[in-house]
Amino acid sequence: MYKTHKYSAIAELVSVPTAAIYQTLWIRIKQWVRFLLVTTPTRATGDDLLTNDIIKQFFNYLSPMYVPKTFEAPSIEHVRSFVEDNGFATLVSAASGDIMATHTPLMIETIHDEEFLTGHIARGNQQHHAFGNDRPLLAIFMEHHSYISSSWYDHINVPTWNYIAVHIKGTTTIMDGEELKQSLKNLVSKYEPKDGSGFSIDDMPKEMLTREMRGIVGFRMRIDSIEASYKLSQNRHDKDYQNIISKLTARGDDFSLKIASDMAELRQHDSSEL
Repeated sequence: MYKTHKYSAIAELVSVPTAAIYQTLWIRIKQWVRFLLVTTPTRATGDDLLTNDIIKQFFNYLSPMYVPKTFEAPSIEHVRSFVEDNGFATLVSAASGDIMATHTPLMIETIHDEEFLTGHIARGNQQHHAFGNDRPLLAIFMEHHSYISSSWYDHINVPTWNYIAVHIKGTTTIMDGEELKQSLKNLVSKYEPKDGSGFSIDDMPKEMLTREMRGIVGFRMRIDSIEASYKLSQNRHDKDYQNIISKLTARGDDFSLKIASDMAELRQHDSSEL
């Protein structure tokens, strides 16, 4: 069952599932075995392993995220904000018979009244061969996370891990020329100072920009689905919940402080919904 939230154009394609963020290694191995069994007849006939149908079968075995209902995202607004604030993603695809992953910044951009993820990778990165031709890709967004000691509970239990993660799936179209240039300008503008003191793509000599753009492959990714896991101890009663926040705050590292802040914000959001 999927719980769907609406949010502008992007929300028409967005669902926050009742599925999990991380499968165990054993489950992943079984999924891979199932994939090999499915594709064995194709191998025997000499057909191309990288047909779109087979790649889609593989991605289907890896999805959806396992997210118990307790850990569903509070709203699509939260999910969108998380993606915008944590844009350095892991892009996963199947290409040349291998599963490939690249770490790269991505942005949500509106193109012709439709919202996409946009980005680029080095032309020397063989993953760019997975772009286009209706081949599915997976973008994973995840930043802060923290170990949660069960000694922080008022009863005996096991330790766990708190985190927020978002999976976005879709197919890509290659961008070049002015479209790629504009995407690069938007990306740089997002992270440079807003007072005009930072770098701008327009500062580059035309010849240099042209040369640098030849070394990358830009793409836009149509958003087919968004899945999110907000695992922030929602299954703990209020006393344990508040103690976890206190312990994370006392620990003091950046990741712990951010998870503590996320937990406090989530509990405040849940209270406002009552």
